[in-house]
Amino acid sequence: MLGKIHEARDISDKFGREKTKFVNTIGSPESYQLRPAIIEKTRLPNEAFATLIHPDTQRTMSNSATIGNGAVIFPYVVIHNNSRVGKHTLALPFTSIGHDAELGDFSIAATGVRMSGGVTVGEAAYLGANSIYNGGIIVGDGALVGMGSVVIENVDPGTRVAGNPARVIYSRNRS
Repeated sequence: MLGKIHEARDISDKFGREKTKFVNTIGSPESYQLRPAIIEKTRLPNEAFATLIHPDTQRTMSNSATIGNGAVIFPYVVIHNNSRVGKHTLALPFTSIGHDAELGDFSIAATGVRMSGGVTVGEAAYLGANSIYNGGIIVGDGALVGMGSVVIENVDPGTRVAGNPARVIYSRNRS
């Protein structure tokens, strides 16, 4: 059933909270930072959102990985040992999340992202298609990494980077 975001709670009440689950796949390079606010507008608890993991990914996901409520994991995603995929995240096809890595709440990993071990991605960040992350890199809250970028240094919160190697193209912290 389709409806408006602010109607979600009414829909849940109408059909029964135990039977009704929601999925959030909203997100693009233009709207990714709005994901937390969109979820908040629904006035629904985290448990009202379905966690969807494609069967092909379930075969390539470590038993020690954790997946947050409302995450949507597409096919051919590999999730390694001790990794954490946060709540309300999207991991698009052919993404690899390295050992001990974290994809933060509300974040998006576009198709073909490659996160090495120990990478930490903050809340509501956007990782562009086919971007690559050196081990231990930190990508801050609300950051955007352009497609095809090679990230070898930390990315500050709210910053946009692109290129090989990735360099700052916008920072809300610049004077």
